[in-house]
Amino acid sequence: MSVDPSPRRNSSPSMIENLEGRMLLSGTTAMAAFTDSAGAGTQLVEPFAVKKATRTTIKTLVTSSTFGASVRIVATVARTTGATIGVGVVTFKSGTTVLGTASVDDNGKAVLNTGKIPVGAVNLTAVFNGTKGLATSASKTLPFSVAKSNTTTTFATTTAATATLGTPVTYVARVQPISPGGGIPTGSVQFLDGATVVATATLNNKGRAVYKSDMLFKGSHAITAKYVGTTGYNTSTTASAKGLTITEGSFTTTSTGLKKSTRVAGTGTRVSKAGDTLVVDYTGYLTNGTKFDSSFNPGREPFVFTLGKNPPAVIAGWEEGFLNAKPGETIALIVPPSLGYGSSPNGNIPANSTLYFIVNVIEFGEPELAVKNGSTNLVHNAPPSAGNGTAFGSVAVNASGPTRTFSLSNNGNDVLNFTANPPVVIGGANAGDFVLTQPVFSNGAATITVQFKPKAKGLRTAFVVIFTNDPDTPQFAINVSGTGA
Repeated sequence: MSVDPSPRRNSSPSMIENLEGRMLLSGTTAMAAFTDSAGAGTQLVEPFAVKKATRTTIKTLVTSSTFGASVRIVATVARTTGATIGVGVVTFKSGTTVLGTASVDDNGKAVLNTGKIPVGAVNLTAVFNGTKGLATSASKTLPFSVAKSNTTTTFATTTAATATLGTPVTYVARVQPISPGGGIPTGSVQFLDGATVVATATLNNKGRAVYKSDMLFKGSHAITAKYVGTTGYNTSTTASAKGLTITEGSFTTTSTGLKKSTRVAGTGTRVSKAGDTLVVDYTGYLTNGTKFDSSFNPGREPFVFTLGKNPPAVIAGWEEGFLNAKPGETIALIVPPSLGYGSSPNGNIPANSTLYFIVNVIEFGEPELAVKNGSTNLVHNAPPSAGNGTAFGSVAVNASGPTRTFSLSNNGNDVLNFTANPPVVIGGANAGDFVLTQPVFSNGAATITVQFKPKAKGLRTAFVVIFTNDPDTPQFAINVSGTGA
């Protein structure tokens, strides 16, 4: 039987035939034709849609605006033949920044109202994203300019005009755009006492910034708020200052001459005693109002000290003033020279100075036990694994097995001590299969070693317990295991 080697040809008169690899077109569909490598002739693949070309135009009612003000941008999408379309989505852009998207309506229009156009001279574009049967298209660029919005800064809330040394005062500044600007300003507000910036606060999502302080010295103050501005909003300052008078208030004088007053009460029943570590924020003043030190200065952290140390960690006025303190207290102290630095100058504190301190007792310090195997931090009661070094592997029965070394250290801000004798014990099902060495703390660190000496075949498990004064894990447990072979 003979076979006709000639390729079969499509005889449909509605097709444009091309046997050299071009398209066979019919209406809105197309079929790819190619000659195979063996010369067997033209092969036809699946038909695919030919998307209709579109064009997109863009316009606005104005050519400039103010930041935050709503601008109406209209895009019109149509086929290149002129027929409008009523499907699809348009993406609106300022340069490469997407402003938003909008659906195309039955009239071929997509509308975006936005206040997000950035400040400056920009180019707006609209991009039709296309559909299954319609090709994408982008508009020409439309020049547009946006100016910064002017703002107004006012006090939404202020404290009373008179307060006592060490009691909190609060000021809430509100920043708003001035029409035609819009939106909610972002950024920060500086609070000033006279010409001195005393705090910087970030605006919240309602355009408000809060300044709260109990560290202002006695005397007259004039508080203003200044919005520092952003790329979209101009700066502004409150029209007038709020007057504030801080009075000294009443103090209790001790037999040593220390004056003390608790201005904000603490919480809980525990009070500080000798040996306790306290974490505090403070500001210190001379009698003339000069601030000589503060934990709120840039780059500073809360101050940590221990009461009753020998030699003392702080001046005598603090040793006495912070006995029986509670977490959360605000304490005002007036320290005479005899309980401060006496006749010797200290830094910017002159000799024979009486010192005023306003102190927030944040918390009592606590020790925090940290346990590592090499560089791996161990977790309390974590299951044994080769990764954390608590799985000892397989060891012949009655043979000396592998040893693991665990380092103990203190991540807290108070002294870490052992609270049992012995400080470390082994317990569990096969405690006798593990041998440990007892630790001794030196310079806040210690080590223990655990050796696996199996007494029988199979899985052998135990746990090591470390007894310390860490209040969170006073009995830190390490699970250990090995296999007797």
